[in-house]
Amino acid sequence: MTRLTPILACVLCAAALAQTPSPKEDPTLTNPSTDDLLKEQQRRRPDIPPVEPNKPRAPQRALPALTPPNPRDAGIDPSTLPAARFYPEGTLVTDRRGTLFVSDHGDVILVPANTQTAPMDPLFVVLPCQRLSQMIAARAAGGPNTPFIIAGQVFVYRDRQFLLPSVFAIDRAVTAPTPPAPAAAPSQPAPSPPAPANKPAATSDDPRVNDLIRELESQREAPRRVAAAPTPGAAAPQPTPAAQQPADTKTPTGGDHAIKPEGTLLISRRGRLVRLTHEQGRLAFAVDNDPDSPATHPYLLQPCQLLERMESVASTRGDSLVFRVSGRVGVYEGKNYLLPTFQQVVPPSDIHPMQ
Repeated sequence: MTRLTPILACVLCAAALAQTPSPKEDPTLTNPSTDDLLKEQQRRRPDIPPVEPNKPRAPQRALPALTPPNPRDAGIDPSTLPAARFYPEGTLVTDRRGTLFVSDHGDVILVPANTQTAPMDPLFVVLPCQRLSQMIAARAAGGPNTPFIIAGQVFVYRDRQFLLPSVFAIDRAVTAPTPPAPAAAPSQPAPSPPAPANKPAATSDDPRVNDLIRELESQREAPRRVAAAPTPGAAAPQPTPAAQQPADTKTPTGGDHAIKPEGTLLISRRGRLVRLTHEQGRLAFAVDNDPDSPATHPYLLQPCQLLERMESVASTRGDSLVFRVSGRVGVYEGKNYLLPTFQQVVPPSDIHPMQ
């Protein structure tokens, strides 16, 4: 039995193989339609056009420039129209001709000379400095219509033009009108007219000057501290002695409180922005002090784009914001001014005093 088992298995396998059809006899593989279909797919059809690549786009055409209107079509002579001019900060201007107008608050405005051949220049607010003091003295000697020729650097603050004069001269080519001579004194003095209750505001013949003065006055903020109303029956407040006045209202006497000469460089000094109530709310830079460096009087800040950025940062982050400022010191009417050239916000420290 053991020998017949392998033989029987071989017989059965041979019978199974004999029953399996040959691939040549398989109708699926020998169907002629399959060969025809394969040949048809491999054959290229002549009626199908080839696919062409996409054509590149045509270059864009520039928009035609708009032709500006011709003033002559409306009967206007272009030579009579003043040219609008705005100088960016840092521009050096020369030969600016005009007169000085002083407002009630002390703002000095350079009113350009109106000529038909030269374009109309903007109104410049002259920055306080020693050169401005000399110009005011020359104006006082020659009269309010004294013509000046000024050169300096332009600064921009709140879309207004400011000029820091460096050189000036009196325009001798223009004859200033001579002020009328005083009348002879009569034998008997005439009675003086009563003083007006309110002093009239200084005005100019140029409406642009009056608009600029009103805008400058509107930008000055009112004092933040408001005095309380007096109690009925209470005694009137006595004037405060000079020794008890606040530090920012005293006159500098000596030491660090002395007036620093014009041109002094303030380099990377730490301090804060403050508003001086006795200066119509003007912004000043108060330098931080320590036992080794006594406090100095705040420096009135000159208008410029850097001051505008400092105001924007302080308005969003509070009055306690600390700055590190560098700049150039100026002097005008016994006060120190600071023209900032660099500012950096000092990050808050984790150390807090316990006193």
